[in-house]
This record gives sequence, C-alpha cells and structure tokens, in this order.
Amino acid sequence: MQNQWSITRRSALKTLATSGGMAVSALLPTRPTLPAEKAGDRQSLVDRLRGPLVPISTAFKDDDSMDLKSTAEWVGWLIKQGIKLFWTTEGTSRYYCISDRELNDLNQSVAEVTRGRAVFVAGAPRRYNTAHCIQFSERAAKWGADIVMIQTHWSRHPNADQAFEHHRAVAEASPLPLFCYSVPGFPTGFLQRILELLKYVGMKNDSGDFEPQSNFLRTIRQSGRTFVPMTGGTLRPYLYGRHFGSQAFADLLVAGLEPKIVLDFSRYLDEGNYEEAVGIIQKYEEPIMEAFAPLGSHACFRACRWIKGLAHSPRDRFPEKTLDEEGSRRMRELLERLELL
Repeated sequence: MQNQWSITRRSALKTLATSGGMAVSALLPTRPTLPAEKAGDRQSLVDRLRGPLVPISTAFKDDDSMDLKSTAEWVGWLIKQGIKLFWTTEGTSRYYCISDRELNDLNQSVAEVTRGRAVFVAGAPRRYNTAHCIQFSERAAKWGADIVMIQTHWSRHPNADQAFEHHRAVAEASPLPLFCYSVPGFPTGFLQRILELLKYVGMKNDSGDFEPQSNFLRTIRQSGRTFVPMTGGTLRPYLYGRHFGSQAFADLLVAGLEPKIVLDFSRYLDEGNYEEAVGIIQKYEEPIMEAFAPLGSHACFRACRWIKGLAHSPRDRFPEKTLDEEGSRRMRELLERLELL
C-alpha cells in the first residue's frame, strides 16, 4: 500500500531532523511572556497538561456489553508506564453507541483510576445541550475528573453566536475547568471568543493538520493567555506544533500499546533531538498506520491491545468492525516485526 505521507511532508520531516527545526522555528516571532493569572490552581493544572495524552478506547466483552474492568486495568497499566494525561471522546470512547448510563459509568470508572495519579479530561458528549453539559460537569467533579471537554457537533454548523452562548453558559456554571474541541466546521474567529472565557484552559484541534493547527497556535500565542493547544491524534502534527507552542498531544495507536515509545518521542522533542523523534515516527508510527489503514484503525488497535494482554477481548460494539482470525494474525505479525510483543 502506498504510504500516506506526501513527498512534501517527508521533505519537511527530513528538514526538521537535519536542521534541529530551524527551518520552522527561525520564522516564528518570539513567544510573548504570558501574564500572571490569579488562579494558581489553573496554572498548576495547565503545567500538568504536557506530553502525550491517551484517549480512552472503551473495551467491550464478547457479548457486546461494556467492559469497565478491562478498560480500567488498561488505564492503570498506562499510568504505571508513565502516561499522565487521559480523556474520553465522542469517537474513540464510542459515545455514539453507548447509553447515558454507560457513559456515566465509563467516566466515573476512569476518574477513579486516574484520581491523584494522572489528569483526566471527561468529555461531555456532543449530543448534550447546555443544561446537560452543566449537569455532566457537576457529576464529573464528584467523580474526581480534572477537566470537562465540550464536544460541540460542529459538522451540523450551528449558529456561531448560539454556540458561544452555550460555551459561555457552561463556563459560568461548571465547577471544573473546561476544554473546547474543534473539528471541520469550527467557526472562523470562534477561538478568539473562547479565549475570553477564562474557565477554558485548552482545546483539541481535529479540524486539520499543519495550516489550521498553526493558525490556532498563532491565535493563542497572540492572546497572551495561559491556554493549552492539544494536537493529535498521531505523532506527526506534534512534530510541527511543538515549534508553535504546543505542549501536549493526543495519541492512541502507539501510546496505547507501547507508552515508552511515545514518552521517548516527547522527550526527544523537548530536548531538541529532532532526528531521534523523526526516527520514532518512521520506525513505529508509519508502519502501524500503513498496516492499520486497510482493516480500520480502531479494529486493528483493539486486536493489538488484546494480543498484548491489555484487554479481555478484541471486540468492538456492533455495528463497528471486529477483526476476524486472519486480521488478528496479521496484527500479531506486525507486533512481532516491530518487536512490540
């Protein structure tokens, strides 16, 4: 299968690896000194939002029921391996095919595992209206979550003013700090308005790769806010975003299976060792993404997690795909070839 990287991006990676990132960083304005904020707790929390974050991939049993025990065990293992950031999301956590009760049970279970050990961002489902988001944030605070993420259904192109009022109302009522989430359809100029709401401490960008991410980072940098832009969900966007002010990134496919690799990748970028960081992408992320693409990333990840003994079953909830015996065999061969077993 043809590699998903374009020649342009490969050239950019090579440039970063051989020049220490100067091709990008030399063009950037000096990052302004951020003004001190009164909320010391907020600053402390923002400081902890650094490095790799793993989205919660909800486990299921062979009978299609949700497997909280297996999910919690996997999260606990990741924490022991050094992962300190987690969140629940619409897609990876399967919000669209679990009930509200299951959603609450999932977030409460993760909060119990992470409490005092890692930062947990509990994602409010995008189907929730303002009142439901506020109620969710109140429950999340009781469970022990650290942040609530508001996942608006931007693909339906809601009115931008109404969307801002939704975010503002949640900010006024939430007992916890908040994250926002951008996907295709995120309104132009909306981030500037979010930055006026100090309850929001960061955002996740899923609305594009280099250009949208650099625009978001520029907006945040120019605001002077202490605000965390989260790149992801692979290693590649962080390789670029790190130069523009990103301090954290989401990754499931590598971090969820072998955390040390991604922790090393993050450390290399912090040290300015771009050649080693690019080497990790080429050695692990590229072959994993290439092998996963024909069969479905989530189905392949679940099979690999199960093969490594990090889940009780490779099952995904119907109608999502679960790999058959042949697909699982191919995943085992991949893990053996990459020396991840």
